[in-house]
Formats: sequence, C-alpha cells, structure tokens
Amino acid sequence: MKIFIFSLVLFFASLISYSQNDNKKLEEVANKLTTDSTNEQLLETVNLFTEIIEKDSSNYRAYRYRSLCYFYILDYDNALKDIEHMKNESEYDYYMFKAVVLKNKKDYKMSLLSFDEAIRMAPKDVYPHVEKGLCYFEMENYSLAISEFDKALLIDNKLCFLYEHKAKAEFAVGNKENACSCWKKSIELGTPNNTELKSLIKENCK
Repeated sequence: MKIFIFSLVLFFASLISYSQNDNKKLEEVANKLTTDSTNEQLLETVNLFTEIIEKDSSNYRAYRYRSLCYFYILDYDNALKDIEHMKNESEYDYYMFKAVVLKNKKDYKMSLLSFDEAIRMAPKDVYPHVEKGLCYFEMENYSLAISEFDKALLIDNKLCFLYEHKAKAEFAVGNKENACSCWKKSIELGTPNNTELKSLIKENCK
C-alpha cells in the first residue's frame, strides 16, 4: 500500500504546474505529503487546501491535492467529491484517480467503468491496465486479472512489480508453472534480493 501511495504522489506531482500567490503555498504544503503523514497532519493539510479553495473555487490543483489527503485518511466520499472538480482540467486524471478511489471503496463495477474510460483516453498507458487487473484480482476474478496484466505487459514488459501481480493471479488459478515464470522474471528485472519471492520459488517451483 505504501508503494502504491508513493507512486500516486509521484503520478499527480508530475502533472502539476504552479502560478504565483496561493499556488506557491499549495506547492509547499503538497510537497510535505508523505506516506508517513499522520491523520492529524493530513486533516491540517485539508484545512489549508480548503482555505485556498474558498479564495479561488476554480483552483483545480487544490481540489486534486485535497482529494489525495482524503484518500489517505480513507474518506473516499469526500475524495470523490473533490475529484469531480478535476474533470475540466484533465479527463484522464479524473477517470484514473476516480477509478482507484472507487476500487478502494469496493465499488468495483463503477471502478471498472472509470478504468475503461482512462484506457480509452490513453491506450498506450500501462497503469490503467495494471490497476484494472488489481481490481479484478480483488474481485477474485483471476482470469480477467491475468488478461489485464497481459495487456499491460504488451505495453511495458520491463516492470518487475507487474510480473509479481500476474504471478499472484496465476497462482490463484493453479497455474504454478506460469506463476513461477513470473516470479523468476520479477527477480531478474529488479528484485534480486526479494526474500519473499525467493521463498515462493523454493516452495513451489522446480
């Protein structure tokens, strides 16, 4: 979960540009968001973003970051409300983040619809397929999870974590040989010291 949150911070931070005045404050506050922030710190940050929004209700970046704070503290309903303000700025970001929040809220049907919209807008982006695969995995629909991970691998076959995700789904449906191949590929690509993967390979693979 921490790895995912960190990736999400980088994902949104990479999309943001700033103007003067309040956006300077927005930048300073947003850069302090970390996976180790306490709920109290996050709520204080929510208040700061709220102040900015009250002064400028068109500040989509403030809504974006406030929704991220709500996401961290598991307040998915308020996160979704703020996400609605992102649509006019970037439809792809809107559908992608909305899908992730809905997935965490266990609203899988709506999450999958939003992932489909993100994929439609960016068919060569690997991450909507990855997250859609994880959504299917949580639904215990392992065959469709594998299908999404395979689509992601067609776009980028160098992501070690993607092979780990696929291995879990393959193992869940009893395809040990495929799972072993994925675990080994993950180690080859970037996790040579992963003791958990090595243990799984030792226990399950020839």
